[in-house]
Amino acid sequence: MMLKDAIAKFSMHDLFWRWELSAKVNLILFLHLTFKDNYELTKRHKF
Repeated sequence: MMLKDAIAKFSMHDLFWRWELSAKVNLILFLHLTFKDNYELTKRHKF
């Protein structure tokens, strides 16, 4: 019983950690791509 609980808790934590990591990576990628697009646009149009 206790072992099952420990495994369940660990896998929940593992899932949460993975989700946190992928969310951060996605955010960084999104911001980077958005910045790159804006930079390319401003370079092309030379406001």
